Amino acid sequence: MEGGENSSKDVRRRPRLSGTAAAWGRMPLSSGRKEAGLDKSGTNAYNSICDEMRNQTLRDTSKILKALSERNRLRILKMLEVRPMAVCEVREVLGLSMSTVSRHLAILREAGLILDDKDGKWIIYRPNDEKTPAMESLLHLLSRWVEEDYIVQTDREKAMTADRFEICQR
Repeated sequence: MEGGENSSKDVRRRPRLSGTAAAWGRMPLSSGRKEAGLDKSGTNAYNSICDEMRNQTLRDTSKILKALSERNRLRILKMLEVRPMAVCEVREVLGLSMSTVSRHLAILREAGLILDDKDGKWIIYRPNDEKTPAMESLLHLLSRWVEEDYIVQTDREKAMTADRFEICQR
């Protein structure tokens, strides 16, 4: 089997990759270090992204993606960009039942996308300002995609005029 596929001369063991190398594949270490984004020590610009990704568990990532995968939750996020809102105000704008709105808000809160504050008898929901860089990038992309949507624009206008004091007295 000289020169064949199974020849011991042709078999080269590939080194086991871990960490950044496994996640991003091999970066060329030739004379083109600057083109490959490498510094003197051989690290690259992707290290910080990889560290961030490693810190987030698969469960956290799936919670975020699940929260963003439902259109009413996207509508809620866009409304909360206008101003913090109580559950009754969100329900009024969306036209959904209180239990459905509460469930959507709980999923968004569990994913870390929104926070809640107690204000008397109301719980006020607002966007979480302390997002991870990966979450921030994803939300920025989503924002650009849905910003021009007619329903989102209408919701945002209604959110500006929704008044919990008036709504809850009905």
